[in-house]
Order: sequence, then C-alpha cells, then structure tokens
Amino acid sequence: MGFRAMQFNFVVSTNVRAIRLWERLGFSVVGRLPGAFNHRTLGYVDVLIMFKRLAPRLPPEGNSIMKLPPDTSFFVYQTTGDDNEPR
Repeated sequence: MGFRAMQFNFVVSTNVRAIRLWERLGFSVVGRLPGAFNHRTLGYVDVLIMFKRLAPRLPPEGNSIMKLPPDTSFFVYQTTGDDNEPR
C-alpha cells in the first residue's frame, strides 16, 4: 500500500495499561491533546497520539519540507521527560 508509518488516535493518558500495550507493540507518544477526554471520575484528562514507523526512514529526496496552506496551524507537545514517562 505504500504506507511507511501509522498513527493511533486516542489513548487516554490515565489508561496506563493501554499505553504500555501500544508501546510494547512498537508505538511511541508523539503528541498530547490537553483535556480532550471527559473521564467519568477524573473530569477532563489528556489523550495521547501514538505513532509507529512501518518501514525504515528513507533519505529525503530534494526539498523535503512539506508546504502547508498559510491558514494551517498545528501544535506539537512535549510528551515525555528524562524518565520517558508520559506527562
């Protein structure tokens, strides 16, 4: 199919068992959406976005910078500390 990576949306940040399962399957946390899930007892908690590379990274061909429309915005959040634990 030509896919070299996949993303899994959403893993609730309080679901430690699910996070560990996805990590054992080779996924890593690449983003966090603050307060995106309404937990029934904890209220709004973060969700994690997880990513797995399916093929080796290839060297860039020519200009590898992705062009986005000027009105496009997105955020990348730091998700781990020195102990590699989600924050």
